[in-house]
Amino acid sequence: MKGILISLAVSVVAFGFWSPAAADRDLRNFGALGLGFAIPDHAAFQEDYRQRFCGSLGYGTRIGRNERLFAYGMVGYNSFRTQDGSLEDTYLGNFNADARWYFGIPTKEISGYIALGPGVYWDRDGDVSIGANIAIGGDFPVGNDWAVVADVDQHFVDFADKGAFLTIRVGAAYWFL
Repeated sequence: MKGILISLAVSVVAFGFWSPAAADRDLRNFGALGLGFAIPDHAAFQEDYRQRFCGSLGYGTRIGRNERLFAYGMVGYNSFRTQDGSLEDTYLGNFNADARWYFGIPTKEISGYIALGPGVYWDRDGDVSIGANIAIGGDFPVGNDWAVVADVDQHFVDFADKGAFLTIRVGAAYWFL
């Protein structure tokens, strides 16, 4: 399995260097995939659950002519393991609509960002709630159209027992027209 993952990573990096030069194009859209850990960050939630894996899939597009401001939509899956046998493992799904502000020009240089926006969250039992998130992260260009993305995302949810959680993710983004 480890050999397959290393081969896949080398292939993605090689494709990024092979693709047409980003400097000659006006890249303003990107798709991103991230994997990492979801960590309970609310007293009642921490008593019952502990960290487990999370994943997200997102799409971003530049707003107007500003090279630093983007709208970003993200769908996420956040899993939590029970602390004891009396409860079942659970998860929270989410859809967030964020505004992202980049420090630097993404795709052309290493650039950090902050993001903020509302979200809709649902749990294993089918309960739906509203919430919000704030994130800080960075894009690290690999080749011309690809970037490695890392972020920390704090979610605030309107569930009584699952008030907040933190995600730490690393992933890849592909920039296109």
